[in-house]
Formats: sequence, structure tokens, C-alpha cells
Amino acid sequence: MLSTESLKKLNTMTPDLDPTGGVPEVTFREVADLLSRVSIQCSTFSRLVYALHRDQAAILRRMLTLEISKKEPENYNFLQKIAQLAITHYVGTETDLLPWEKANYIGVNNWTTHHEELLKSALAYLDGLDYELRSEISRWNDDSLHGG
Repeated sequence: MLSTESLKKLNTMTPDLDPTGGVPEVTFREVADLLSRVSIQCSTFSRLVYALHRDQAAILRRMLTLEISKKEPENYNFLQKIAQLAITHYVGTETDLLPWEKANYIGVNNWTTHHEELLKSALAYLDGLDYELRSEISRWNDDSLHGG
């Protein structure tokens, strides 16, 4: 059975720790195959959030910025800051920031409802990527159980 924890198999330093000496339940190849079934955005998100590949943060920030810039295309640099805040918040290193902390993070004097809407939009997009991943894991597990 695959789970989000299985994505740690993508780390080359992760040994297959199986105390029984048997065949591992989930292999690197199966995890890589799972990620080939999802969008490139979801794959990048999964590698950052679950496999902890920090090098994927800049790539995901660009993807997220492009997504939220559909609402406000003229402020690309500002939206990069919003995207970084959303990723940092989602990964869990900065949770439940106060409005003044959010404003300080993106370099503005006041945190407005417009800023909050942009952040919520970015977080909703990340939630959608997480949902896509979990749905694909569920499909993978169902296929495995039913011999698919």
C-alpha cells in the first residue's frame, strides 16, 4: 500500500529498512510511477512536501506564482512573495502568522484583505495539489488490491 510516507523512497539516502530481510512493500520504482501519473505541479509539490526535496521549492514557487498571477498579472514580483509565504506556511515552518507577521514577510506595511485573498487562493491551489496526490494514491492502492 502506498501512502504519502512512501514518497520518502525518492530520497537516495533512504535505505529499505525491512527487519525481516524480505522484499520491501513499496519500491522506488512504484513511487516514481505514481508521480508519473499526476501533473508536473503535483509531482513537484509532492517532492517538496513529502520527500523533503528543498530544491523543488523554487520550482513550485514559480508554478504557484503563475497560477495566482492569472488574477493579478501585473504584480508578478509581489505574487512571488505571496507564493513563497503560502509554500512556507503549507510546509509547516510558519503556521498561524499574525497579520503584521504576514505583512513583514512579504515586505508591506499593512496586511490587507486583498493580500489575504491572494494567500488563500495560493493555499487553495496547494490543497488541490495535495488532493490530486492523495486521490492518485487511493487509485493506485485500489488497483493494487484488485490486481490492476
